[in-house]
Amino acid sequence: MTTPKKLPAQVVWKHPEEQQGLKPQMRDVAEDVRKAEDLDSLTISSGRRQPLNDGDPHADGRAVDLSRINGVAVKDLGSTPGPLGEKARRAAADLEEKLKNNPDVNQIIGPSGGWNRDGELPKAKFTPIKDKTLLNEHKDHYHINVHRK
Repeated sequence: MTTPKKLPAQVVWKHPEEQQGLKPQMRDVAEDVRKAEDLDSLTISSGRRQPLNDGDPHADGRAVDLSRINGVAVKDLGSTPGPLGEKARRAAADLEEKLKNNPDVNQIIGPSGGWNRDGELPKAKFTPIKDKTLLNEHKDHYHINVHRK
């Protein structure tokens, strides 16, 4: 008897129109993270939208923000008790690992910090983000950014 293959997680878009105009590599990354272990659902709270500041990668379709994992708000991942919280934390950890190993991803920022990728995998260096304002702006969601191509 074979074990049934896990289906990709369900994705809920807070603003479905923001799927339009995402760069192909950003679409591929969003599809890939759906396969993270223990991930049943995720909410994308922002995709392609008007820029909030100069250089905002959302404006050209190179970024998405994830606000909920398995129904748990990203800001509550560390404090949600029980099996639901444990499973959401495992899913978040696997999601972060998948992103780090995806050659199209050049930046992730979230509640536990963030990094910029310098160079190509497997020799890439991951430089921690130190800008406190930027880190504070991403305490309640994961920001995923892909390379400009």
